[in-house]
Amino acid sequence: MNNPCISNMSANMAMLVVVICPSVVMATIANMSTPIMGWSTWNQLEGNFNADILLDVAKAMESSGLLKAGYNYINIDDEWGAEQRDSSGRIVPDVTKFPNGIKSLSDSLHSMGFKFGLYTARYNRTCSSKMPGSLGNEIVDAATFAEYGADFVKNDDCHVVYADAVQDYGAMNRAIALTNRSMLHNVKAPDLPYFKARDVCQLRRVGKDLKNDWEDLVRVFDTGVNDGFASLVGPGKNFFNDFDMMEIGNDAASPSGTPILTQTEQMAHFSLWAAMKSPLVLGNDPRKMSNETLAILLNEEVIAVNQDALATPVSLVSYHGSGSVTGSKTVTRECGSGQEQADYWTSTTTTTSNGESVVQIRNKLNGLCLTVWNCQNRWPWWISVSDCATNDNKVEGERCSASDQQRW
Repeated sequence: MNNPCISNMSANMAMLVVVICPSVVMATIANMSTPIMGWSTWNQLEGNFNADILLDVAKAMESSGLLKAGYNYINIDDEWGAEQRDSSGRIVPDVTKFPNGIKSLSDSLHSMGFKFGLYTARYNRTCSSKMPGSLGNEIVDAATFAEYGADFVKNDDCHVVYADAVQDYGAMNRAIALTNRSMLHNVKAPDLPYFKARDVCQLRRVGKDLKNDWEDLVRVFDTGVNDGFASLVGPGKNFFNDFDMMEIGNDAASPSGTPILTQTEQMAHFSLWAAMKSPLVLGNDPRKMSNETLAILLNEEVIAVNQDALATPVSLVSYHGSGSVTGSKTVTRECGSGQEQADYWTSTTTTTSNGESVVQIRNKLNGLCLTVWNCQNRWPWWISVSDCATNDNKVEGERCSASDQQRW
């Protein structure tokens, strides 16, 4: 067999030629065809967890049907590590939380069918300041996470000077690629231009942390739907925008004292995250879920939208009103194989006594109706979702009869 690293010399050559071939390093890149689904410690537990608690959460996800539905990531957020690196310069687990080490936990979770995630930050300390961050130690930390059996690395952005996201996150992304383990890289960075995100990660947070209230949820949605992020996502692109861990099932008010989401708002929350092709990462406590919470999280039709192989998020087609919360937004998306509009909606168009055109679109899955008054793409128009006023069975959608017609 010919070896390109060996130079054969003829007998009459007067000098020795030595060819030195560098070792070939194969990059390991994690691949996703659809957004990940799973659970993270932070929203409910913050740093109040240990190996036993995490295994109990995993068992609850298994017994409740969440694992079977696709929620297969268990991601540990901040405060899993010891305060200082060990004598070899590695991040090591907090022994009080993980007396048998992190690898023992990841092995147990993998044996149950879960994937396993760890947390770090692009600074010398994490956001809690209770454990080391990875800035300047990306190669050793990526190798350590791989040794611990991680499948996912969240890389946070606290304490930093916002200027070097491409450099900082790029260093970790390259370090992960040099390990022999496939690990997704999830980053959060206001200073990371959206068009650079795919160069340094596979999952990118679109904004600041989500709070447990409706106005903040709309803020996150507005950021993700308006800022060009959707152009990065699509079939074969191995990238998804992360709208943050969900607040569904979190029954306690947020730390700021703002009100919790109502049941209807939680349903909308789940649908919006699914439609935007965000990772569906739970932030509740799966050990203490209500039946209502579980019904939202196990909704097969909504999950199917998120996990559609077309991997295309909704895009904003019109906006009316003033302000994020009071304005009305209309979003659409292409459907993947087996997901046609007629499968989910029926519609009818009527005219009121004063001549207004009204389109009522009935959801065949839950029986609710989207009613659009005046059917115009300019103000005034109104959108309401309610119980259907009529039991419409018409399958084919119609155009509005008013001027400036809007297609459905």
